[in-house]
Amino acid sequence: MLRVRQLLCLWLPLFVFSGLSAQTEAEERQPDWLLITTPDLAQAAAPLIQRRGEQGFAVTVIDISTLATEEGGPNISAAIQTARQSDDCRVLILGTWETTDSAVHVPALRGIHGRMMGKMTDHGYGLPADDGGVTLAVGRLPARTTAEAKSMVTRILTFEDQQPKQNRIQVSVGHPGGRSEFERNFAAGVIRSAVDLRLQRIASSWTTNCIMDLEDSPYSVPAAKFGDRMQELMQQEYVFSVYSGHSSPAAVYSRNGPVVKRSDFGSLKAAGPAGVFLSCGCYSCQVEGFNGQGYGIASIRNPNGPVAVMGAFGESWAAHGQLAFDGALSCLAQEDPPRQLGDYWLAVQRGIARGQITQAEFLLYDMADGSGGQVPLDQQRLEHAEMWTLLGDPAMRIPLAEIDASKANEDGAKDRAEDRAGGAAKPADTSSLQKN
Repeated sequence: MLRVRQLLCLWLPLFVFSGLSAQTEAEERQPDWLLITTPDLAQAAAPLIQRRGEQGFAVTVIDISTLATEEGGPNISAAIQTARQSDDCRVLILGTWETTDSAVHVPALRGIHGRMMGKMTDHGYGLPADDGGVTLAVGRLPARTTAEAKSMVTRILTFEDQQPKQNRIQVSVGHPGGRSEFERNFAAGVIRSAVDLRLQRIASSWTTNCIMDLEDSPYSVPAAKFGDRMQELMQQEYVFSVYSGHSSPAAVYSRNGPVVKRSDFGSLKAAGPAGVFLSCGCYSCQVEGFNGQGYGIASIRNPNGPVAVMGAFGESWAAHGQLAFDGALSCLAQEDPPRQLGDYWLAVQRGIARGQITQAEFLLYDMADGSGGQVPLDQQRLEHAEMWTLLGDPAMRIPLAEIDASKANEDGAKDRAEDRAGGAAKPADTSSLQKN
């Protein structure tokens, strides 16, 4: 049943409700979906509002122009706490940060920890716990126009409606670099081992395409071809695409410098509905600052790009990229994985806030690509929890194919035979892993 609770609300002519009866106890247990936006963008989101109601969410549309102000802006945090009726709540912010145009502007909060002090972040809207991890799944679609909002909404609905034949994950791993040949080889070995261990944990219901700009791996590709292969993968159908490596706002990097540029992310065209892009690199979702906006923002605004992006507003250090991916992996390792984007996002936040990492491993990462031993892990967790963001609707359904585990194992044997003839590679007793 579609139920829209108007909270000091805007009027949507498409949806007219009157004579609402008192909520039953069962209705109170409905999951909440809160849409925080402007009147113009709410009209563009009408099909998504209808879909969420049909899916059983208790829908609330919050017009920020009607909210009480605090320090010059609408008190969105208070509106969220007032509107939510259950612990199972998903919040979508529709509108952009970087303009004062009231037709499309929904302001962010400002960070309070470490390097995020005073920087834009939506983290506080997720009602974070003391350890920094959010307790509500909050995402943003940073639409600058109604046309852009309609495009994002259409892509979400198309993605939800698809019926995939495979549950495909793409993993692209860049070279970590180093100041000397010894450092480069040592760093490459550490990353190769870390990634290999995590690939083995992905459940057998997934088909994983992996490429690495690293030697001595079955997933190695020539350094000169790494960027081209990564773009080719991202133009195929996928549920999740993961990038692990260095990046600036303008590009992802490997040993040969920038390999996929922001303009590429903004123009890639997937063969079918593109899924969720998770970048463990730096600055992927930067809103403002040196070198412009991040490639993750270009991706989410690409009409043919991914339907959601998870990444960092700023310089995300290596340990926290691993912790974020480990959080997502806690979902991907399940034989019956979650079917909602918000579950993966909450897992990423849990990974950053309280995921497991040994002291030795943390120190290794922190000295090579972190604070250089200057900032303790607990403080780093707080700033990285604020730094990481979700660009997408946390209530979005993740469409997954039903996979017969015994059939997946048979396919694994076939793929291993093909590998000996130069075809696909799938290590035994793991998900379908393919080198490219």
